[in-house]
Amino acid sequence: MQSNGTLWSWGYNAYGQLGVGDTTQRTGPVQVGSATTWTAVACGAYHSAALQSNGYLYDWGYNTNYQLGDGTTSTYLSPRMVDAATNWTAVSCGWYDTMAQKANGSLWGWGSDIYGEQGDGASNTYQTTPKQVSVPGSVSAVCCGYYQTFSLTANGSLFAWGVNNYGQLGLGDTANRGAPTAVPRPNTSPGDDAGWSAHAVRLVGSGPDLEGSGSSFAIKANGELLAWGRNWNGCLGLGDTASRTSPTQVGANVAVGADNLWASVASGPIFTMAIRGDGTLWSCGSGAQNRPLDVDDAGETCSARSPVAPGRQQLDGSGLRNDQVVALKSNGHSGPGRQRAGPARLGRHRQPHEPDPGRQRVQLDGRLVWEVLHRLL
Repeated sequence: MQSNGTLWSWGYNAYGQLGVGDTTQRTGPVQVGSATTWTAVACGAYHSAALQSNGYLYDWGYNTNYQLGDGTTSTYLSPRMVDAATNWTAVSCGWYDTMAQKANGSLWGWGSDIYGEQGDGASNTYQTTPKQVSVPGSVSAVCCGYYQTFSLTANGSLFAWGVNNYGQLGLGDTANRGAPTAVPRPNTSPGDDAGWSAHAVRLVGSGPDLEGSGSSFAIKANGELLAWGRNWNGCLGLGDTASRTSPTQVGANVAVGADNLWASVASGPIFTMAIRGDGTLWSCGSGAQNRPLDVDDAGETCSARSPVAPGRQQLDGSGLRNDQVVALKSNGHSGPGRQRAGPARLGRHRQPHEPDPGRQRVQLDGRLVWEVLHRLL
């Protein structure tokens, strides 16, 4: 989205998930419709959803698992209104399901319920239209992953449900949950009882064809970063490759309040990036096929099971999904002497006819910024 309320999309489009009225792939940003009132957007595996300032919720794309919530399995190539409600405030898309929050703090879900991700106690089924999820308390944030959901409540509690084969729900075991279950809040610092930070839960959004699904991350209110679930190639940043079934602090040997305050975290299938309070971007894990992810400003690669700073470039946001990396700098540039944000492009050489996504300027939020889109094959 741009600051003028317009919505833009690009990339794979076989199911109309770009919302531009066709199934043609786009290699650069294309405006979705003509509306200038968009306020939030979410992407699933092959479907998308977005909110407008008037409280209406729209979705579009692939719909075989009823993830568009209209009671059918019809694919939509352009945004369509979910219902007539005007009090939607947040939305998150899972692999084949959708969760959305209303102004009264209620949570609603639709789509796949194969592993209980709808939180209704059922499994191996589908929810064809929006249905309220019984989360204890008023929901303040929601985040969907690969067949699982996390929600935060106004009192600082974190709830999880859905698939849990690697302990990614953080409940101390690997049993799936069909209903919202409270995630224990570890007191990782002496005398600490800080709640979970709002808008901080991030999940790996990988698919069944990738070997790295099943990692979860959260930031507590005091700035501590916690990780749990599958630890493929050290992507949890805990210094080893052992999976965890309970939230475990990243960088526990560094005192909070010194150099260990975290502001944002995002994860791909086998790698993770996080931003510290000082604006530096850190990463751990590796690229696909065991290629190292991390590249510093000198072009040197390194393998990392604990967070390292690739060039220590100042950033204000990052987002990962599957095998892509997107990062934005706050000053509209990508670091001293280089026109790139974060790690350099890895993994393959582009074909002669293919645009280079690693050095492409786009206009975003009224300013020029550089985006890095890495395809690690």
